[in-house]
Amino acid sequence: MNPSEQLALLEKSIRREQKARAEAEFLLEQKTSELIEINQQLSKMHADLVAHQRQLISTEKLAALGELAAGIMHEVNNPLAFVSSNIGTLKEYCQLFMNVTEAVHKLDKTDGLSGLGETDAIAQLRKEDVAFVLQDANSIFTEVKDGLERIRDIVAHLKDFTRTKPGDRSEIDVNEVIDGALKIAHNKLKYNFDVQVCFGELPPIYGNKNELSQVILNLVINASQAVDSGRGTIKVNSQCKDGDILIAVSDNGKGISQEHIDRIFNPFYTTKPVGEGTGLGLSVSAKIIDSLGGEIRVESEVGKGSCFTVVLPVEQRLEER
Repeated sequence: MNPSEQLALLEKSIRREQKARAEAEFLLEQKTSELIEINQQLSKMHADLVAHQRQLISTEKLAALGELAAGIMHEVNNPLAFVSSNIGTLKEYCQLFMNVTEAVHKLDKTDGLSGLGETDAIAQLRKEDVAFVLQDANSIFTEVKDGLERIRDIVAHLKDFTRTKPGDRSEIDVNEVIDGALKIAHNKLKYNFDVQVCFGELPPIYGNKNELSQVILNLVINASQAVDSGRGTIKVNSQCKDGDILIAVSDNGKGISQEHIDRIFNPFYTTKPVGEGTGLGLSVSAKIIDSLGGEIRVESEVGKGSCFTVVLPVEQRLEER
């Protein structure tokens, strides 16, 4: 092969590499732009969440709702902190993509002829785990969305908990809802509780997934608060029996006296200390389950624990609601 042919081959190789780098740069810039846009959306959602928090703070001015406001703030602050933390993580991811884009620019400028610059750029590209960042970012978006939806539902129930909340209804996998609620409560339970879960085979039902999730989450949190000290046990079971779906949440806590059982579903009634309950959890949960044609049953023995059982009829029709 003569020198002219070698030079032509080298030029062709360089052009091919430049094209590949340009395509990679375009893709990275596109992904970075998408991530920045999503981060801006999350920032706005964060601002909206802070606005909701301020609305809740104003309820403390009402003496009759003072205990309620304290409990709600406790429920809102945890996901608010989670959202704030994740926004910080997403900003770091944006910086990572900017670093990768800069490395691609540097690689492009070398034209494949400067070994040192190319080596540094490739080292930078290898350093940044882009695949992990994209996967983790998607997970963060999902978790933040779930947390914000929970806050939105709490605020909606505070505004108008006595009326049926409008919402989209669809076919629900009850076991999936239970599993999702347990994941949300995981950080609260993992240090002090042995959570035992047994899922039975269940047919789908028709209803609002978010509302049912709120009920399960409320019962699980209540069970965790029923244990005074030491490591507690929470059991969550589901089964289908006699045309009903049964979801049982039990604990080995202090139990509830008959006097309190007769009143625990009343709005604003709570036996918990300030900051650990709103007085709305069980009343809202009962209303949600009632809208599905079901009920919540309670069995409890002082000193031994309690069991709350959600009973949902399998056969449900939208026109009946």
